Amino acid sequence: MENQNPLKYKDVSSPVGMIRVIASDKGLAAIIWEGEDYKRTKLSIPVRDDEHPILLKTED
Repeated sequence: MENQNPLKYKDVSSPVGMIRVIASDKGLAAIIWEGEDYKRTKLSIPVRDDEHPILLKTED
């Protein structure tokens, strides 16, 4: 079965270093610290999308 709501990610610079924010079309799903393995979240593998509207809001 194909995932109808794939996860997207964007790498964002923050005061504590780079973070990876992961979201679906429904909202933010996870924040991963630099060097941390996303697999601990038990989420499906996200696809990079630097223009996803929810992920863009994380930089505001």
